[in-house]
Amino acid sequence: MRYIVDSKDNVIKKVEEGVGNGEYVGVVINDMRLTPEIASYLASIVESREGVLLYKDSSYSEFSNNGASADRKSVNEKAVEDLFSDFYRSQTGDMIPTDEEYALMHMLGELVRNSDATRENDERNVDKLLNKLLAEEKNDGEGKA
Repeated sequence: MRYIVDSKDNVIKKVEEGVGNGEYVGVVINDMRLTPEIASYLASIVESREGVLLYKDSSYSEFSNNGASADRKSVNEKAVEDLFSDFYRSQTGDMIPTDEEYALMHMLGELVRNSDATRENDERNVDKLLNKLLAEEKNDGEGKA
């Protein structure tokens, strides 16, 4: 099995130039989030050579957590967005969130980071989230008409 850990550009280059026929391949991108488009492109290259992309992941975290609102070590270890992403992947059979879904996770992370410990703003945060989702749904509906 060939296991490649590097930046996105280097991973793509190594897969394009170095993967032979029938190889089993694992990749980890360490300079950006692994998007579905990148994962699909890498899989298509490996599969075109009758290989199998057994593992694909990213070790990169775009978000930093300063711990301002966190009081537990386990929560401080990962950004809220990464926790949402991990949960999403666990519930969808390890599917990678799309850019749109990740943007929603980022918005939720911001709401969590900016909420106070008394939870007084929970209702306003729910309203913000619902308004965003309703606006997106309205935009999607107008685009199809």
